[in-house]
Amino acid sequence: MPHTIPHKAKPRPLLRRPRQRAVARPAQACPAGACPCAEAPLYRSRRTSIGRAIALVARKTRMRLTETLAQLDLGAGQYPFVIALLRYGDCSQEQLAELTAMDKSTTARALKALEQKGFITRKPACDNRRMNIVHATSKAARLEHEIHRRLNAVNSELAAGLSARERRLLLRLLHILEDNTQAFSTL
Repeated sequence: MPHTIPHKAKPRPLLRRPRQRAVARPAQACPAGACPCAEAPLYRSRRTSIGRAIALVARKTRMRLTETLAQLDLGAGQYPFVIALLRYGDCSQEQLAELTAMDKSTTARALKALEQKGFITRKPACDNRRMNIVHATSKAARLEHEIHRRLNAVNSELAAGLSARERRLLLRLLHILEDNTQAFSTL
């Protein structure tokens, strides 16, 4: 007589992997010689994962930005600092990290590359020699319009096929998701 075995999700591995939820399956009777428990659990489709979709879009957009901005001698990870400096004026490295939502080490590496390329200058602050004040150069100012033009072109490519209403809705939903990430703990 076949026995009934409830299907449970496998125990979580010790290594972190992307979270996937098992699809609940009803208990099944084991046919003679074959046990469904030996099968891997069914997972929801990759097409239903919001995080995966956002990561894929972000990765491909970053690749396109890298390709587009390379002609200006800028990297996809560098332009936010140039734009922030041109918009807000001289800032400390710490303020730039905050404005661009980047960590301090990423900011330091990006600023080092931008300084070598002549987009910025860094000077110690008058009142605190350990703090650097970052200034956008005339080279950065001359390219500001072209940087914005290229960013807008990539955004237009990304949103091709969406109506103005759909774009506004998408942005509103993405802002909600962004707000939800504030609850995530940093490791």
